[in-house]
Amino acid sequence: MRHKKIIQEILGKELEKEGFTYVPGEFLAWSYERLKDEVWQVISVVRERYCKGYIKIIFNTNAYGQKARELDDFVPEELPEYWHYETEEELRQIITQFKEWIFKYGLEGLEKMSQPTTEARPKPETNRYLYEHHKELYEEYREKMGIQDEEWIDVIKKIQRRIEETWDLPFSQMEEELIGLAALYAYAINDGKEGNWFWHGMANLCVVEGVTETSPNLIPLKDIILTWKQKRTSILVHKYEATQIHIENQKMYDEYRAQKRKKK
Repeated sequence: MRHKKIIQEILGKELEKEGFTYVPGEFLAWSYERLKDEVWQVISVVRERYCKGYIKIIFNTNAYGQKARELDDFVPEELPEYWHYETEEELRQIITQFKEWIFKYGLEGLEKMSQPTTEARPKPETNRYLYEHHKELYEEYREKMGIQDEEWIDVIKKIQRRIEETWDLPFSQMEEELIGLAALYAYAINDGKEGNWFWHGMANLCVVEGVTETSPNLIPLKDIILTWKQKRTSILVHKYEATQIHIENQKMYDEYRAQKRKKK
């Protein structure tokens, strides 16, 4: 089915009039992004990984403290998590409905998502420092935290305990250490592997791409500072556990595909 062509014809051309451009090369998503008032904004049509014919819309920005949102966060009626289609005509109808809601509710919601929720947030220069020095920082903070042969989930818990010990300290005093903890966290969530680190120029973010094929990219400094600011250390363990679920799902899917190839 010609997903990209249909999405571009119905939705993409209209978003381009608002300053968005298509993001090529994404896996399981067709995204449009723009930089508005120095804030990166993105609207994505996302396909469900394991079930064909299911899509939804996701809104995102790099405004600190803002989480990704979906249409049901803005549209004042009950919506399904994913929209199902079987034919090209049904897909066209869904994308047309998405377009109507995006322009009626979504763009306004995206503007509200473009405001940071706190002054204690990672700056472009701290993200850049993490990107350029993540390996040295990982080794440094692995030694500082006394990490030896622990399970990686226990490393995450050590990071959480250290964050809890510093909640009463000012951000200016903690910022440097939080960068180091972000490096350690990024390696730990990837079971000690470095992963693919890259610099997102438009969003001014240090990102770890493809921790698993089915999970979103990891933004380690954002996770760590949000955890410290909101005093919610469970965020980190939950992210690790979700990543492990994605890894297991990917293994099962790969095994299923391998068995199908053998039968052929």
